[in-house]
Amino acid sequence: MDSTRNARYTALVSAELPAAYNLARWLVRDSTEAEDVVQEALVRGLQYFDGYRGGSARSWFLAIVRNVALGALGTKRRHPEVSLDDDASDALMDELAGQAGGIGVDPADVAGGEHEREILRRAIGALPTDQRAVVVLRDIDGLGYREIAEVLGIPIGTVMSRLSRGRDGVAARLNPGGERP
Repeated sequence: MDSTRNARYTALVSAELPAAYNLARWLVRDSTEAEDVVQEALVRGLQYFDGYRGGSARSWFLAIVRNVALGALGTKRRHPEVSLDDDASDALMDELAGQAGGIGVDPADVAGGEHEREILRRAIGALPTDQRAVVVLRDIDGLGYREIAEVLGIPIGTVMSRLSRGRDGVAARLNPGGERP
C-alpha cells in the first residue's frame, strides 16, 4: 500500500521538478539553496500527499515549493550569510570558454549572450519577491493566471497587477527612462 502511494506521488510530481527548481532558484537566488528547497518540498509533499484532492498537480506542488522557499528566505534574513566568492566573473568566463571550446563557437559570442541573460536575470532578481514569483511563473514557466493564483494563494486580479508591475520593473531596469519593450 505504501509503495503504491509513493509511486503515485512520484508520478505526480516528477514532471514538475524543472518548474519547481526554477521557481525556487528565482525566489532564493542561489542554486544550491534552490536544490535544498526542492528536496524539502518533495519531503513535505509526500507527507501531505494524502491531503491532495486532485486538480492541478503543478499548482499544488509549486505552492509547496513557494512556501518552503519563503521559509528559507525568512531564515536567511534572520541569519545572513557572507559571500567569500570574489572571482565569480573569472570562473564564469572559464566555464563559458570550456563550453564553447571544440564546437566551432566563438567564446566571445557565447559570453555576449550570457551577458545579456545575466542582465535579464539581475533585472528579474531585483524585483520584490511577490512580483518576481509572478513574473517567473508566467513568463518563464508559462503558467496561466488561474494556476499562478492557485500556487500563490491570491486572486487572479492580484496576479495580473503583480505581473504588470513586475514587467514594468524589469523593463525599467533594462531600458532606464524608456518605454516597456
